[in-house]
Amino acid sequence: MGSTSKSVSSLAAGGVLIALASIAGCDSSRDARAAAKEPSAARAATPTVGMVPVTASAAVAEAAAHPTQAVPAASKLADDTLCDAGETPFFFCDLGAKRVSVCGGGSGAVYRYGTPGKVELTSRNLTFANRGYSGGGESQITAKNGEYTYTVYDSTVRTRFGDSGNDPELSSGLVVSRGKRPISSKVCKGKSSITGDAAHVIAAGNFADN
Repeated sequence: MGSTSKSVSSLAAGGVLIALASIAGCDSSRDARAAAKEPSAARAATPTVGMVPVTASAAVAEAAAHPTQAVPAASKLADDTLCDAGETPFFFCDLGAKRVSVCGGGSGAVYRYGTPGKVELTSRNLTFANRGYSGGGESQITAKNGEYTYTVYDSTVRTRFGDSGNDPELSSGLVVSRGKRPISSKVCKGKSSITGDAAHVIAAGNFADN
């Protein structure tokens, strides 16, 4: 009788274990089916690169390693001139109520006179000239429009001789001529100079003795 009781107990215990395993298997199957029914957007909550999950801290580190480059602001000089976007200022002169600019671009150089709201004169018929002398020199850009010429200049003149230096005097402005006779001369407000790039873009011409 003792052996029979032990066998019955063993069988009962085995049945309990099998039942528990079956229940666990059913729960696992339900979890797998629930995961399969879960929306793909919810499963993709964690961003991945390839097959590697990217954590929030990793994304922050990546952004810090590759910061967004700021777009450089346009220079103040370009804002003050009559040059269009993408053009390079070769010369700019503030005459008070009016302005004059020489600008370089893909199609060459252009002379403009007027205001930012209204350009009154435009010419692409330009020449460049310069002349050097002791202690100074002068560069010129001349625009032609019919019988009129418009010469912008940038001049350095030596005003003193001696051991203490030559004390150069800088000046710039616009001279308007009809034929060979000057009819108007205006001085720029502030310092204005013709850039070295102008000589490489504008054709060489005659120096004007104004």
